[in-house]
Amino acid sequence: MKINEIKEESLRESIPSVSASTGIFLEMLAVLNGARNIVEVGCANGYATSYLIKAAIKNNGRVTAFEKDAPRRKMAENNLSGHIKSGILTLIEADALEVADRIPQNIDFLFIDAMKRQYRAILETFLPRLRNGAIVFSDDIYFQGVLDPSKTLDRHKSIVKGLREYLVYLDELEKNGTVKNYFYDYEDGMAATIIL
Repeated sequence: MKINEIKEESLRESIPSVSASTGIFLEMLAVLNGARNIVEVGCANGYATSYLIKAAIKNNGRVTAFEKDAPRRKMAENNLSGHIKSGILTLIEADALEVADRIPQNIDFLFIDAMKRQYRAILETFLPRLRNGAIVFSDDIYFQGVLDPSKTLDRHKSIVKGLREYLVYLDELEKNGTVKNYFYDYEDGMAATIIL
């Protein structure tokens, strides 16, 4: 399926996905970093995955994507079947936190766009598997109410709490010299974190 058709499916099925400009930014970062071992946590129906696959093809690499929601994983499988068959994409229906033994080593690029409450746990799990110079790209870090908790809706409180804990964790990692963070106030916010 073409990338614009996957986006149309996201809109039709009310599946949150990155914007086209964020997808292009993801692809650019991965290409410029020479990323060959790319991992995505939370691929939904495969829209952002498509941009990561484009980067992997340019870098002669591959993508491993995790999606624990079975219907969405099935959509991604249908949408990206050609890349699965060619070996460029490995699609795993599981919570990445529960299948650490299936997570590749020496990861060059990690895209986190999963359950916001799990961002910190995801990075803690993957950190030992990231090579020096790897990039971690985290989406939606300034989700509604993160910057101003007084504006948080009740239904978003646990999401906002998790994201605020994640931002504190990123700050701690930078202070101890493990990473360098770059934050972007675009759409719902994003962070590019370089492993030192």
